[in-house]
Amino acid sequence: MNIFQFVKSQITTRQAAEHYGLNVQRNGMTLCPFHDDHAPSLKVDTRFYCFGCQVKGDVIDFVSKLFGLSLIQAVQKLAADFGLDPNTPQSAARGAAAQTCAGMYESSDGL
Repeated sequence: MNIFQFVKSQITTRQAAEHYGLNVQRNGMTLCPFHDDHAPSLKVDTRFYCFGCQVKGDVIDFVSKLFGLSLIQAVQKLAADFGLDPNTPQSAARGAAAQTCAGMYESSDGL
């Protein structure tokens, strides 16, 4: 799995939009930052699409366009901003998180 696939498997466009300050409604609609929008026309979920300016893509395309970055710069920004290490396999990361949670449970057991 390359860094592009890894980041896309971990972060949705909705998560990125909210992280970067867009106010996403429950239905996934928000004001489009790519044109002068007065009513929510951008749909964000795993991908994004604007019904006003027809811009679309995945989370990496979204960050690239939002910040004026190349695709590799956008994927690196996402990885850094969301604390992802593409060199750590997912199963190892999950195992470490599970051990941390188990350790917290055991330490609170004596309370």
